[in-house]
Amino acid sequence: MIPLSEMDTKSQESKATQLDPLIAEIDAAWSKDRTPDNSLASSPSLRSRLTGSQARYLEFELEKTRFAISLEHVLHVDRVPEVTPLPFVPDWIWGIVNLRGELTSVVDLRQLFGFDSQQLDRETRLMVIHDERADISAGLLVDRVWGIRNLANEQIDRTIQVEDQSFGAFVTGVIEEDSALIALFDAPEFLQSEQMSQFSALAEIQ
Repeated sequence: MIPLSEMDTKSQESKATQLDPLIAEIDAAWSKDRTPDNSLASSPSLRSRLTGSQARYLEFELEKTRFAISLEHVLHVDRVPEVTPLPFVPDWIWGIVNLRGELTSVVDLRQLFGFDSQQLDRETRLMVIHDERADISAGLLVDRVWGIRNLANEQIDRTIQVEDQSFGAFVTGVIEEDSALIALFDAPEFLQSEQMSQFSALAEIQ
């Protein structure tokens, strides 16, 4: 059992200054000729970097833990827009946002996983994820986004059990890098989880 909360955030500070150009690139890709089937992976500017034997992941941080999520499940990344609250939903549901004409639920991952509720700052990002097979989407509030990176399958240790039970069910592997651990976040597993299914049922009733 290995805790994932120990990491050297100071060594990552220089990377944060490189985030704005990445966000600008993502925004530009999504603001031009967007169709319902668009994703980050289908963006022409990003697609040229998705070739080869390695898969692309978006690396983000939550409560001093680094995560990597497959780029195929990431629809959009942006600063947090205005959120419309919803009645009769769990506290970890902030509400809904209108993203280019589509209503998307906003999930406070920190509160859902038992951490202190999200306090927005200049690093906070809304990361919209999608499970194409189940046709489910949600916007996740994360502390920061580090960027897009390559990960080879042999880098992923799928035998390690995650100690943190709050999000351990959604971690399918761990990558060890520079004495830090990166948890592989399973978007479909999360979107089809009991918590999200209950919220979806409530949303349909409303």
